[in-house]
Amino acid sequence: MGKEDKRWLAKPEKIIVSHKNPDFDSFSASVAAQRLYPDHTIVVSGEGAQNLEDFFAIYKEKIPFYREESVDLSEIKETVIVDACLKERLGQSIQNAISRNKPILRIYDHHPFFDEDIFPGYQKREVVIEEIGSATTLMVEKIRKQNVEIDKIDATLFSTGIYEDTGNFLFSSTTPRDLQSSAFLLENGANLDVVSAFVKIDMTIDQKRLLEDLLTNKVVKHINQTEIAIGIANSEKFIGGLNLIVSKLWMSEGYDTFIAVVGMGKKTYIVGRTSSPDVNLGELMGALSGGGHKRAAACKLTGVPVDDALKILITYLEKYVTPAVRAKHLMSSPVRTVFANMPIQSINKIFEETGYGGLPVIEDGKLAGMIVRRDVQKAMAHLLNDKPVKSIMSTKLQVVDIEDSIEKVKAMMVENGIGRIPVLKEGVLIGIISRTDLIRASYKDERDQARFDLESPISQYDTSILLQRSIPLELTRLLKLIGETGDQLNIKTYVVGGFVRDLLLRTPNLDVDVVVEGNAIEFVKKLSARCEESPESFRIRKIEEHTPFQVAKAYFDKGYTVDFASARIETYHSPGALPVVEFSHIRKDLVRRDFSINAMAIDLGKDAFGTLLDFFRCRRDLESGSIRVLYNTSFIDDPTRILRGVRYEIRFGFAMEERTLELLKEALSEKYLERVSGGRIRREFQRSLTESALFDLFKRYGELEILKHCFPATYYTETLEAKLKRFFDRLLWVEKFFNFKGSFNRFYALLYLLLEYNTEEQLKEVETEYGVPRKVTRDIFAFSKKVELIAHMFNTESPFSDLYILLEGAKSESLAYLCAYLTEDGTNHFKEYSRLRKGVRFYYVDGMMLTKQYHLDEGSVIREVIAGMTKEKMNGLLNTAEEEKDYLDRLLSPGV
Repeated sequence: MGKEDKRWLAKPEKIIVSHKNPDFDSFSASVAAQRLYPDHTIVVSGEGAQNLEDFFAIYKEKIPFYREESVDLSEIKETVIVDACLKERLGQSIQNAISRNKPILRIYDHHPFFDEDIFPGYQKREVVIEEIGSATTLMVEKIRKQNVEIDKIDATLFSTGIYEDTGNFLFSSTTPRDLQSSAFLLENGANLDVVSAFVKIDMTIDQKRLLEDLLTNKVVKHINQTEIAIGIANSEKFIGGLNLIVSKLWMSEGYDTFIAVVGMGKKTYIVGRTSSPDVNLGELMGALSGGGHKRAAACKLTGVPVDDALKILITYLEKYVTPAVRAKHLMSSPVRTVFANMPIQSINKIFEETGYGGLPVIEDGKLAGMIVRRDVQKAMAHLLNDKPVKSIMSTKLQVVDIEDSIEKVKAMMVENGIGRIPVLKEGVLIGIISRTDLIRASYKDERDQARFDLESPISQYDTSILLQRSIPLELTRLLKLIGETGDQLNIKTYVVGGFVRDLLLRTPNLDVDVVVEGNAIEFVKKLSARCEESPESFRIRKIEEHTPFQVAKAYFDKGYTVDFASARIETYHSPGALPVVEFSHIRKDLVRRDFSINAMAIDLGKDAFGTLLDFFRCRRDLESGSIRVLYNTSFIDDPTRILRGVRYEIRFGFAMEERTLELLKEALSEKYLERVSGGRIRREFQRSLTESALFDLFKRYGELEILKHCFPATYYTETLEAKLKRFFDRLLWVEKFFNFKGSFNRFYALLYLLLEYNTEEQLKEVETEYGVPRKVTRDIFAFSKKVELIAHMFNTESPFSDLYILLEGAKSESLAYLCAYLTEDGTNHFKEYSRLRKGVRFYYVDGMMLTKQYHLDEGSVIREVIAGMTKEKMNGLLNTAEEEKDYLDRLLSPGV
């Protein structure tokens, strides 16, 4: 948050700071300091270096900190300063706070400082300024000395700071202490691949000259039809950082493979980088007594001149450069295709006869989509036999070129969760690659085929820190208890759905759904028994079982309610029908869900607690704000997803993915929503009416003609849109003012507006379809006949006594409907009328007195008398008991 809104995210008393615009060393030193002083808060000033900001984007949940402008520093009492020893190097707000509060200081820096008095006038608990390569080294040494535990992410971050500030240990400021700290961090799990991804350093003069020599003396060889660029150079002295130089050349020059052959004294160094699937540098350098991996490797030849080393290299390249298996080698050709207008039953027959799992669809001579057996089977179950296959085909195609590598094909299959990919040549379909083709090409030994796992999550992300920060500690403990119980029973447990979605969106949600890979009802019973054994943790007060769907709801004594369900697959035998359930595993349970943003799970097992499972690129959709179905018949299986998807669009400010929107519109045009029971539609509308942006939501329902499909006699026009805007703008006030004992019904109030032009026969159909009481539809019909007159009287500020005659006895829902017709002035007049009517008090009169004293027995007569008196009160009269008595005496006493 910025300064302008003054809503601070934190108000710490103890902080850790570094210089403005931090680099990796200053930030990693700050984090190391927090491991030493865990009650301190890290505060960052300014923008970090780009590579550090990139690191923040990935690891911000693991390593929390605050920006300087988002914290209130008015009460700081202790400050740790790292990688700086001058106040002027700190952020301005931090300088001001230190000057104002005079906190106790700890200072750790590795830059030489020649003034004997650092921060004069301040109480300093510790000052350590030593001329070494990295400030992080100072903090790591203290961590080692105090035996403070660190995890792998800490070790990696600290290593990155040390590597960057020592120039990969090539800068003259590097000391043995930096190397010793780095070794300690490696022992504690530092990941050098991550370090290399973030370390950015400038080259020395010698390194730059060497780079220029390699560019100048470059040759390009074509070995086994593969292009190899080789740079050649000589140097009388040793120049460090050859790996860095080669990496820069490789990336900047655009070659798939770049190899440097550099003589330094009596030794020749060969370093290579490649992205080509045809080149295996690891095996090549290994044959030359070096090492590395397939993409990056090096070797050293002692006593071999550069020219001889070049000849040796070329000889070995001919052995270790082998053309990779490409799409053209894997594909099946010619391709069996189907046409877009063919009926689904014909496609189903082809699948039955051939055993194929999917087929390309052709329209107008071009590849238009893919159809898979599962979608056809679902469509057949819904009796869509004669529909054209293009109505259910996937149009978001994943294709490869004939020259693409096996690695690219595999990556596309895994990332998109698909089992076959069309192969194109110059845009024309010439083949197809199936999962089976890829497995055969990947592993010669069939026993290894299981390692090619397309069923594994394409993304795994640790949410454990996010869980600890975002939900109550008691709930985290409960989730861990569930996971540990599953571990004991050898049953996998996951929290799924909206809880996971909202956790990643940083939106509070304590509605917990747990999926069990097994019998959920039996699991809850065993969980309850375990809770009884240790009642100091949690106890289950009540269990509700629903056997047909294998679900159970557990009510815990600390106020939490958890829904448990068996991992399952669902089969819909007709559009909109309730599903038939079968046990399954987590991946198949997630693929049946409505939208990708709800199809993620978090592992609750002890060893993997907090691990996010994402099989279908769901997190990508969440981050890009996309509402996407997971299969093409999703809206046919459950048409209520139409309303739900739009609700998510508006709630989160997301947009329907293009193909999903097409499928939604197709399902509407085919009237699948009409096949759903009115009770289920009503429940979706009631859920919709709990959203915050109600006008935007119902405007979207109207634009997509969803309202028309739910209420056939309702037409969404500009006039209705304007009424909806006024209705929802005033709904909260009406509900709050007239909601006696919680009786106000938003759904009924909305029906007054949506059904205002319905005939009595049409309203009777609504009664039957949506379970609306007859008295409500009768009032809708009656009130709609006079609403314009009443609205006109309010808009022209008619006397309250006249309005009272028309409105007395009106239902609160009809008053909400009335507001859709009112101008701003009319609304103010209505509010004033409502407050006055609500404030009417009788000081003398009541029904019993009228019966005993004035001998009025008929209820209708009593009501008429009270109504007449109320009208007088609305005109400002009858304000005392005496005035009420005089009025009654004149009205009712004989002879008066």
